[in-house]
Amino acid sequence: MIKRILVLACLFLTFMAQAQDATSSPYSFYGLGDQKFKGTIENRSMGGLSVFQDSVHVNLQNPAQYAHLKRTTLATAATYQTTTLKTNTQSENARRTNLDYLAFGFPMGKFGAGFGLAPYTAVGYQVTDASTAANGISRSYEGSGGVNKAYLGGGYKINKNFSVGAEFNYYFGSIETTSLYAVTDVQYGTQEYNESQASGSSINLGLTYKGKINSKMVALGSLTYSPEGKVKLDNIRKISTVQVGANGSVKIVDPMFVDVPKEDVALPSKVSI
Repeated sequence: MIKRILVLACLFLTFMAQAQDATSSPYSFYGLGDQKFKGTIENRSMGGLSVFQDSVHVNLQNPAQYAHLKRTTLATAATYQTTTLKTNTQSENARRTNLDYLAFGFPMGKFGAGFGLAPYTAVGYQVTDASTAANGISRSYEGSGGVNKAYLGGGYKINKNFSVGAEFNYYFGSIETTSLYAVTDVQYGTQEYNESQASGSSINLGLTYKGKINSKMVALGSLTYSPEGKVKLDNIRKISTVQVGANGSVKIVDPMFVDVPKEDVALPSKVSI
């Protein structure tokens, strides 16, 4: 059983490392991309609610919930998304299907543990600036990739009312962006290519409470705190002279690499109740 789980985790990791396009929004151009919702299908079905204690489903938002598992659990999900992009004169639909998470949970008496993989951010866009086409100028922008998250967490049941937990998150992935500028009847254009390799870490701390109010009512409480984390970006930039074919193909003629300093992106601290 353990061998099968490890094989499945490795296959999922390989698939996610190949930079699936999990978004089609031009706003994913900014920062690390569009942040993905980290909850499970059960959380989403309840509008993002994560306070309910469940003994058979993994909770990805509060690590203290691992302590309430009573069965070994494997959970995964996929999303099909249709995005409509509009201008004053045109409308286009973009469709994406992507894996959301792979999560494992294990009960161990008063302890519980879990690990898994999930996309943290996604970049995916392809935009052509048609406003300058009448002047014979062509601009296009493309981006793909994103940052994934591997996590390992555990929870402990202090007593019948309180549970605590902690989770370590490791971030990895790559983001690629390309911008092209060309002028009609001019032999060469210019292309800028950027690639960022991301790595970083953060932790997530959790606390849950469950107590009876009376024979028919139960009070539930949940608190999570995530201190500020950090993602480091190792950047590569290449500016090239290119030839653009009539069918839109791009041939690099004279590439030139530019030194780009490494960047640190702060993941803000967060408190959730």
